[in-house]
Amino acid sequence: MKLLQNTGFESLSSALSFQGDNINIQGSIESYSCKMTGNDKKLYKELNTQGHSPKDLEALSPSESQLQHLHGLSPNSMYAPRSRLSSTEDDSSEFISVMNRKMLFTLLSTLNASFPDYDFSHVKSEEFSREDDLSFVVNTVNSNLSTSMGEDFAKLSAELWKSLDDEICLQDCQIYSYNPDMDTDPFGEEGSLWSFNYFFFNKQMKRIVFFKCNGTSLMADSSNDYDDNFNQFKMDTESD
Repeated sequence: MKLLQNTGFESLSSALSFQGDNINIQGSIESYSCKMTGNDKKLYKELNTQGHSPKDLEALSPSESQLQHLHGLSPNSMYAPRSRLSSTEDDSSEFISVMNRKMLFTLLSTLNASFPDYDFSHVKSEEFSREDDLSFVVNTVNSNLSTSMGEDFAKLSAELWKSLDDEICLQDCQIYSYNPDMDTDPFGEEGSLWSFNYFFFNKQMKRIVFFKCNGTSLMADSSNDYDDNFNQFKMDTESD
């Protein structure tokens, strides 16, 4: 994956690094070419060994909108009855979506490029979801950021979505989200209030945009500072 220069995204990422009265927000928007680098080729080979093919399908977790509307929707070509893949008694997981291993490779490579200090090569497909409802994604992003940033985000919102659309053509994108467990989440720090990790993939453009953001309570930071100061004080007094 090659990071593509986008001054608009750089400006938006800076604006999304925001500290309010009770919350610290860290956001970033990055655009990548899907052309493979040397490290990508190694990961691609690892994912497609031992009888696996890039066309093999992998199960995804239901997205938030699917979980909300699952029982009211009819299955379509994107969904397969879970009973065909595994047995379960959980009615809320009656249907699941799938992606092929080549798409899994694209998402993992994007994560590796965006978080160079982490290794995502062993992340499973179940930690991703496919989101077919663009309006749901827009509302989720807007809700989190407007609640946390108030008028600052109101001034930023139109520019944000126009920049995304200009770069990746949102209506032509497949949208995925990454929903890791707390042990492997780069945003899984103490005091995390919310986070989202959205991938906008345009197959025709061979490009993917990664929009990541999290909000962390400043109270947790203050608590950590207090604990660190107390521990240092305790060590100092014990050494006297």
